[in-house]
Amino acid sequence: MNNHPGDIVESRIKDLAYDGKAVGEVDGKIIFLNAGLPGELVRAKITKSKRNYYVGKVLEIIEKSNERIEAQCSHFDICGGCTWQDLDYERQLYYK
Repeated sequence: MNNHPGDIVESRIKDLAYDGKAVGEVDGKIIFLNAGLPGELVRAKITKSKRNYYVGKVLEIIEKSNERIEAQCSHFDICGGCTWQDLDYERQLYYK
């Protein structure tokens, strides 16, 4: 199935990318997402469709990771200026 910008999809986060993006898969194609932690199931909107990957924005976290913590900054979900504040510190070190 070929997805297009604007399509809503579900994906399980598999990994984190170097720039703080979450990495999932949709129909055998990688999707880079603005949020999410490994193991989480998310509902996302595709914002870009490239030949080998998608880019998307998480709309909802359906299943949360047990490594998810409360971010220290009250603007974390809104601002986008920092990454991984919602990930347990030991796991942050692992991914860094």
